[in-house]
Amino acid sequence: MDKATQLKVEQLKDAYGVWSAKRKPFKQGDLVTWASPAMKCAKRPATVNEPGIVLEVVPGQKDDKSEVTSNQFGELKDVRVGFVDEDGEMFAWWFDSRRLALFEAK
Repeated sequence: MDKATQLKVEQLKDAYGVWSAKRKPFKQGDLVTWASPAMKCAKRPATVNEPGIVLEVVPGQKDDKSEVTSNQFGELKDVRVGFVDEDGEMFAWWFDSRRLALFEAK
């Protein structure tokens, strides 16, 4: 196996480890961010160092509003997270909680 393929295999295994890790459920008010750079699938949080705040948790909720041909159709969307943009305005997006981790200030 060449080095590039070996690196990709290691990245996949690491990402799977993050994806499948057992976690406590999030609750409203928790500060969260990406569980790892490999879990990032949206513009926000911009990095693993940018926090968002959990606004709502709906266990088991799935995306049924996207087109059936979308890669997001049927994806878990069980945590609504709020962010403040550069203008100081708050907005919120739904995420798959398996992609997130509690935020720890560094």
